[in-house]
Amino acid sequence: MKKMFSLLLTLVMLNCGITVVPVVAEETFDCEETIAEESIITASYLISNYNLNIYKNGSILYVNALTGSNSTMKTIGFKDVTVEYSTNCSDWYEYRQPFDYTVSSASSCYMTNYPISVTNGYYYRVTLNHYAEASGLFGSSQSVYNTSNVVS
Repeated sequence: MKKMFSLLLTLVMLNCGITVVPVVAEETFDCEETIAEESIITASYLISNYNLNIYKNGSILYVNALTGSNSTMKTIGFKDVTVEYSTNCSDWYEYRQPFDYTVSSASSCYMTNYPISVTNGYYYRVTLNHYAEASGLFGSSQSVYNTSNVVS
């Protein structure tokens, strides 16, 4: 299922004119207490699927994320994207101020190989809220919290 989703995501990105560049990534670390499994989950409301993972190449951390809905949203994307660092995979500290990454009038939002400069020698992870806001008079919203894998 994970490989099928990855292939489908790659085909969608190629269709949209986004260039996919294979990169040799560094090892991913499993920190038992802080890492949730990679999420491709169907939410019960506005957000139908979401995903978040990171990799590091040299001193650049790359963020890949998806927030999807089954219909066009007024706003969809990511809120409170925060890069965190740790020396021990237990105590996490904010590395970069949180930021939002959203689009309007769309059914999905992708953050593809979003680069963030980091300092070598630490563990890194990204936390964010997948976000969707419906249009209309009673425009409701949904937010799903997610934590990425850990890289060093």
